[in-house]
Amino acid sequence: KGLSFDTVMMPYTNFDFNHNAYKAPILWAKADKPPFNRFPFLPVKYSGKLTQTIFRKDYFDEMLYSYTDAVNLLYVAFTRAENELITFSSVKKSNPKKKNDNSVKNTSDALYQIINQSVTTRVGEQERTFNLSDFYDKETQIFDFSVNHKTEKKTIITDSQNTDFNKDLYPNNRWQNKLKLKFSSEDFLIESVPEIEEKVNHGKLMHLIFQNINTAEDVEKSVMMQHYEGLLTLDEARELKESISNIITDINVKHWFDGSYEVLNEDALLTEKGTVRIPDRVLFSEEKLIVIDFKFGKHHKKYKDQLDEYRHLLEDLYKLPVQSFLYYPENKKIIEVTEGSQQKVIE
Repeated sequence: KGLSFDTVMMPYTNFDFNHNAYKAPILWAKADKPPFNRFPFLPVKYSGKLTQTIFRKDYFDEMLYSYTDAVNLLYVAFTRAENELITFSSVKKSNPKKKNDNSVKNTSDALYQIINQSVTTRVGEQERTFNLSDFYDKETQIFDFSVNHKTEKKTIITDSQNTDFNKDLYPNNRWQNKLKLKFSSEDFLIESVPEIEEKVNHGKLMHLIFQNINTAEDVEKSVMMQHYEGLLTLDEARELKESISNIITDINVKHWFDGSYEVLNEDALLTEKGTVRIPDRVLFSEEKLIVIDFKFGKHHKKYKDQLDEYRHLLEDLYKLPVQSFLYYPENKKIIEVTEGSQQKVIE
């Protein structure tokens, strides 16, 4: 925090204070009047209509949070520049039906009102008051305010001494030919192949559950989180809780879940090339590290190569020996992967 950058640029300083109607969140509201108080919480869509209901307090609370988030974001950005702050905002369109419309719906509206006010600031040891509108050019729609600021221009001369820029010769390509959509089976349902769809969704669900389990005591909470998200019925949650509890108390893996290690679940590792790798579970002790990848389907060779990469990244980072395992919880199968993707099945 504080002054972090010489220059800060914000190209789109026009984010809304309130939620967009098309992207309104669902509020989990608590009612104190019958018949709604029969439920601990009720899902209601965020809308101005809630002001006329028993959920008006939830509505105004959420509105306050939304405004606060926007103001905080603006504050953080505006207080990071040491020398220059450059922002781009949209000018509020005039409405013939509302001649004196002073409403503030987004950060652009707020900034436009601010630059039409006076501000008092300290320059050196003196306090000075500035009329900010004096620094706003309505024709160019540029607000330029500076104190003892000098702009340095650097000239780059090529070998040919030709510094002209020919816009007609500038290479340009259609962006449509550069963008492609990459679909992942974990991000959409394969409705045409029900068997694959079921396996993909099951594996994703199990990963969600295991990423919130540090010790055996976390199993119930993690499973019930998916129940509350609507991904499991109550009966399915109870059955899955019992199944996972039995799995992680198996003699070969229970030490991974007994609290004897410091645990990082789904924590990102940054490679030298700038790519990100995310192992499912890393266990820390003073003598060694253990990296574990959970699998809920058929075994593939690429899993071993993936685990090899995790191990090398962790060894370089922590300078400690690292053991790496592929773990198939539902089959209670453990494969230790050693240097060169060699594997050893632990029964």
